[in-house]
Amino acid sequence: MHTREFRYEHVKRAPKRARQGLFRFSLYGALLVAGEVAFYTITKVGRSIPYVRALFQYRWEVDSRLELYRIWDAPIHTFFGQASLYMFLVYGSICLFGLEPAHRALRRKDVPILLRGIVYMFVILAMECALGWVLRFATGYDIWIYRGPGTIFTYTSWAIAPMWFICGLISETVARVFDSLDAAKLSLYGLEGFRAPDGPRDRIAFLSDVHVGPRNEDGSPVGWFYGVHEIHLTVILQKIAMDRRIKELVILGDFFDTWLYPPERRPESVGEIVARWADSPFVEPLRACVRRCDAVWYLPGNHDMQINESDLDAFSSGGKRIKLTTPEAFNGRGLLACGTALHAEHGNAGDFFNAPDEDGDSVQGLPVGYYIARISASTEGFRVQDAFAAAYARVLSSKLREKAGETADHRAGRLFIRFFVDAVVAIANSKRADDDGIGNGTVIRMPEGYRDVTVAEVKTRYSSLLSAWLAGNKTYLFASVGRNGLRRYARSFFGERDWKLWFKRLFQNPARPDLVVVMGHTHDSLVERVLDRERQGIYANSGCVCANTKGSGPTWVEVRDGARSCSVRVRGV
Repeated sequence: MHTREFRYEHVKRAPKRARQGLFRFSLYGALLVAGEVAFYTITKVGRSIPYVRALFQYRWEVDSRLELYRIWDAPIHTFFGQASLYMFLVYGSICLFGLEPAHRALRRKDVPILLRGIVYMFVILAMECALGWVLRFATGYDIWIYRGPGTIFTYTSWAIAPMWFICGLISETVARVFDSLDAAKLSLYGLEGFRAPDGPRDRIAFLSDVHVGPRNEDGSPVGWFYGVHEIHLTVILQKIAMDRRIKELVILGDFFDTWLYPPERRPESVGEIVARWADSPFVEPLRACVRRCDAVWYLPGNHDMQINESDLDAFSSGGKRIKLTTPEAFNGRGLLACGTALHAEHGNAGDFFNAPDEDGDSVQGLPVGYYIARISASTEGFRVQDAFAAAYARVLSSKLREKAGETADHRAGRLFIRFFVDAVVAIANSKRADDDGIGNGTVIRMPEGYRDVTVAEVKTRYSSLLSAWLAGNKTYLFASVGRNGLRRYARSFFGERDWKLWFKRLFQNPARPDLVVVMGHTHDSLVERVLDRERQGIYANSGCVCANTKGSGPTWVEVRDGARSCSVRVRGV
């Protein structure tokens, strides 16, 4: 009975999977047929540029009986090109059945970009040649043909291999863009009533960076969580609650946001934010997760570092409550059932801007990222790396005025934080009204339990940040904005680097990794194998369910903790 129901549910999901595949196949085919039309002009332009022309020496032709070879004689400025509709099938097949599986396999293996490009190149060469022969037998014509040195079995050529190397690497970005089209997937794929198959209760779901924040008096949301994000969160929590295989839900911080308040507005507590969202549709699915999962854990991040367990009592259900804990307590529970170690945390501890205060060089024990978020709260599209780059450049070009008893590192750090805050203020003022500008005397209203501070006071502290970053003890100061921003920090848990181990493990596919590290914070989902360390394993990032500059779709991470194996994957709506 158990096996029969599992198969029924597996078949039930097949139409949705087929629609997903057809959607991507169609996009690839349409985009690349258009690309082939442009290919002729690009090739002619490339052959006219010194040095670059070496990449365009392939001889791409079509069957001479079709008399279509004159296209190469068309003037460049006419932008003429041509393509057969068969190429829609060819390009869709190469991308969907060749490059996408290769991309996902290589990403799991943590293969360097150069080797990935070579693999993609051979995938395209092999499939191009094979499909050329298929069309020859099906139509009796050469839909395309190569001539001259380097030709391989008529339908491909070593001369075009460098172009396929480049196109293969570009395909990675295209695949990630398609993965992020979650809003389109909701309508194009359909969102049927979700019913998970029966199976072992051996999965742990990790969700982070929702950033449920303040609301205005009229109920309109403020910050990064609004509109469709509310729907996405509701769908994700409903899926987790209804999936009988999920035994635990771990919220990896920044589910709530007490930072995104402009300086003139006093921040609310998490409890007050919860009360403002009491009527939201995501509340009941979250309570269902608390009721149906063995446990729901909450590990605070940086935007919710003042959260209390009583703040979460609004989501209690069935006599159970969300358990507020720390990374040390959660990770100290021992190995997973398969023997794999698990490390989970939000990730801000590896980001100097947002890590907890460690050396006392702070304003009221809060990281400088708190005040940066407050100053720039009403600035859409704010990029902290722009402010960082501007401040760092000014430090390098400035003459350091010495103070008695001050080291050179401290002087540089003091200048850096002053320039950095100035850059953030300038960016914020560019989006604010002239009579509402921020200056040194601007008061940043603080939450209950803290005294109000001025922008000028923030500029007098945090002088140790620059030297700590230059020492490279953790990760980049702007870790939270990069797809790979926490890579170095996350990989530190796997031990020292050893490239000999990477070569040894490259072609292995162990069922049980030594360690799984799961983080959030970067707002960009990721799963990658770590092979070049003392302990091999998997680093995963849960992504986010909020607005972000990367255009990433809503995601969460699922760890399967089987008796004999452990697997990790990113899931989306």
